[in-house]
Amino acid sequence: MRTNFPDWLPEPIDTNGSWDEILDRLWTVFDTQIARGLFFNGRPVWHSTWVDDGKPGGFWHVTHRDDWVFDPRRRTKVKQRNFDPGRSRCLCWLRPILENAHRDEVLVWDYLEDDGKMVTYVWLECCDYVIILGHQETQRGIVYRIISAYVTDFARKRDQLRDKYDNRES
Repeated sequence: MRTNFPDWLPEPIDTNGSWDEILDRLWTVFDTQIARGLFFNGRPVWHSTWVDDGKPGGFWHVTHRDDWVFDPRRRTKVKQRNFDPGRSRCLCWLRPILENAHRDEVLVWDYLEDDGKMVTYVWLECCDYVIILGHQETQRGIVYRIISAYVTDFARKRDQLRDKYDNRES
């Protein structure tokens, strides 16, 4: 991760300590900055609310990542959700980035994914952090739904995002 943070971006969250301490810090940020009302472009930003291990799915999507692990019982690789310290450290960036998406250093674009779904990417490229928002039609209009937010910690991922930006819808 790069260190040239914009002055409006808070310091990353400390992910050292016991799991209970880390979880408490992360949950406090998620609950106060995301779950209790988040907006982007004047529209609500929702998160997955199904509950797993006492927390909503949206929380796990912005603090954990999918890893492929070998399951000896099935004798095949399976997806497993694992704690991602890098993603978690930057959880406190999600709200400020969405609130500062109008700034030049934040790239925002709509992209039609291969599955036919339109998503919005919000990428603070200088800090290697991207937020992916789905579009959901409701009776009151379109709302955004957090698909994921993570550190773009691999050159290949940054190249993929740059390609999507170059082929954006708007």
